[in-house]
Formats: sequence, structure tokens, C-alpha cells
Amino acid sequence: MVERGGNVVAKMVGKRDLKSRKLNWMIRDNVDTKNSILFTDQYRGYCHVSKFMQHRTVNHSVWYVTPDGTHTNNIESFWALLKRGITGQYHQVSRKHLPKYIDEFCYRHNNRKSADLFGLTLKRGLGVA
Repeated sequence: MVERGGNVVAKMVGKRDLKSRKLNWMIRDNVDTKNSILFTDQYRGYCHVSKFMQHRTVNHSVWYVTPDGTHTNNIESFWALLKRGITGQYHQVSRKHLPKYIDEFCYRHNNRKSADLFGLTLKRGLGVA
């Protein structure tokens, strides 16, 4: 999940967790459902989201951005960077360690506007930031 212009929250889930009930729980746990609009593709797992928050969808077989500005480009961009990072830098990632790689790319994304990300990371590692 990504807030437009804001931070991303991502984690590894199994295929069985991509059902409507589990997705709804994850959305409620990570999104301010009263003050947000959720933009998704037309995956069936999101079919009940509109019962508890505003929800707009994009039909990717027709367009990638609707005339009202609904799109999923932000999260698609994050996943593309993660996939390219894994294949380009690490080449192969085990299922055991995948959550740590996802955390790394979330950290990179969420601190992308930092003028000195390396310095920030060192300070955090030393406990001085």
C-alpha cells in the first residue's frame, strides 16, 4: 500500500492471504478508512472494500488512468523497482529472506527525499538519529 506522495507499506503474503477477508483486514490495519480513498485494479479480492471505505478501480484492459485521475501507478512503480532491484542487485532471493528485502525497498522509498540517505542510515544504525 502506498499513500500518494507519501510512504509505502509492503509485506510478503501467501497466495491464500490474497482473498477478500484477509485483504480487508490488511487494509483496515494500515489505512485510515474514514479519510482515504483506496485505488486498486479490478482484482476480485477487493470486491467488499466499498462497504467500509471509498474505493475506486482501474480496468487495466481499458486504461491505466481513468478520466477522474484514478490510477495504481504509484504502487506499480514501487513493485517494479523492487523486482528490478532483486534481479539486478541480488539476482535471487529466498522465500526466507524476502521480507527483509521488501523492508529494505520500503525504507529506500520512504526516505527517497533524504539528501543523505547513506548518512541517515548510518546514524540510525548507530542509534544517533
